[in-house]
Amino acid sequence: MNVADWKKPFDFDSQYGMGYDFLIRAIMPDYDSLFPTSAGLLSEAVPENGQVLVVGCGTGTELEVFARMRPNWSLTGVDTSPTMISTCREKLAGHPDLCLHEGTLETLAESNPFDGSTSILVMHFIKDDGSKLAFLRQIRSKLRIGAMHIHLDAVAGPGTRGWQTMMRAWKRISLERGLPLDRWESLQAQIDAGLFRVGDARMEELFREAGFTDIQRFWMSIHHIGWLMTAG
Repeated sequence: MNVADWKKPFDFDSQYGMGYDFLIRAIMPDYDSLFPTSAGLLSEAVPENGQVLVVGCGTGTELEVFARMRPNWSLTGVDTSPTMISTCREKLAGHPDLCLHEGTLETLAESNPFDGSTSILVMHFIKDDGSKLAFLRQIRSKLRIGAMHIHLDAVAGPGTRGWQTMMRAWKRISLERGLPLDRWESLQAQIDAGLFRVGDARMEELFREAGFTDIQRFWMSIHHIGWLMTAG
């Protein structure tokens, strides 16, 4: 491993992306329980043969779980990283009803409105300069009225109440789960350079502005929060 590569902002087509599956499980102990929970929640709104959009499909773990638990769903995964899309294709080779799109939501071909969608660990890479709201509006535009959207991001940041306590606990948990100390330290540098977190109140304001209703939390781990909501 070239330690210098870890000091760069998040790059899913280099060392960060190649080590993602190990890293995310080290820093998020509940990661593998998240996707079965999401499938169960989405099933409240997505019919047996419904269509689900996964925004930022990453290495394909989410799609893999959805395909196993709900084999009749039509799944569309979108990611801007060629490496992530390639990994998804390998993981889900042979799935009969899967579409993978390399690019942004704006370049996704028009289709029937989706019955459900997810955006998990994606929007905290986007600045709150109008870009977060535009991203959410793009998701909303792909959904039918009444569709369910599941959204999870890192929130808050330095200076908020309890932050230092949470960071000490997060470090301890990550190291105990096998993350090397130098990788933890470089991860903090990456977070400082490439994560654009906002508070939970701001997140919910953005959801409402983008056209979502019935917003409620369903998941929390350290400083990551998950919401489910309805396309209004």
